[in-house]
Amino acid sequence: MAPQRSGAEVTAEQINELYWSDAGTVEEIVTRLGISRSTLYGSLEPEPSGLRCAHCHAEMVFANRTARDRGVAVCPECGRESEPGEARAGSAGNGLTARPGDGRTPVEADARQPSPPRLWRRIPPQRAATVIGGAALGIVAGALMAGAVSSRR
Repeated sequence: MAPQRSGAEVTAEQINELYWSDAGTVEEIVTRLGISRSTLYGSLEPEPSGLRCAHCHAEMVFANRTARDRGVAVCPECGRESEPGEARAGSAGNGLTARPGDGRTPVEADARQPSPPRLWRRIPPQRAATVIGGAALGIVAGALMAGAVSSRR
């Protein structure tokens, strides 16, 4: 086992170069550089994906190699995540990535159908309908109660 070195002896540039361009595992990289996993992960900078966010138009990035392999980029500004594979199907040179099969950039596609906020994507549709229906019912019941109380005066 290689002796542990501090992050100062190995530059963040070296760590990022090996991590993003090397096919070695994280364990192989930390062994080769003689650093800890926490030093490696603490030194990583996201990799540009070439995809622009449909919401704020910032350049989306890959947070790690797994996300890059899956083609899932994230916007560092607003947190929007691309659909799996969306960031891999890029068209070279324009800074935007086309969605597979539709010939439009994500910005054009999302302008026609805005995606829901990130949190809402995790809520099952039936649950969301129940919560929204319950809230609407509560508003109607409150209005009816207020009307009944005011008519008694």
